[in-house]
Amino acid sequence: MKIDRGTLRALAVAAQLGTSIAASLGLAMGGGFLLDRWLGTEPVFLLLGIVVGLGAVYYTLRDLSVQFGKSQGGERS
Repeated sequence: MKIDRGTLRALAVAAQLGTSIAASLGLAMGGGFLLDRWLGTEPVFLLLGIVVGLGAVYYTLRDLSVQFGKSQGGERS
């Protein structure tokens, strides 16, 4: 069974995206949880961590889509 380069490239982008989402949200939420626990401000920093994590996910998704579009020969701005 032979897999072409395009399929492998798409799988690599999907794996990178999944890892980036998990790491961004996990680190931001974990940091927010620990800050809340340390300062006694229960949901404040956790919610802030979620917002920061989602912002990082958006940036990563945008960056990966631009890179993937360029590798496919598309013109994106």
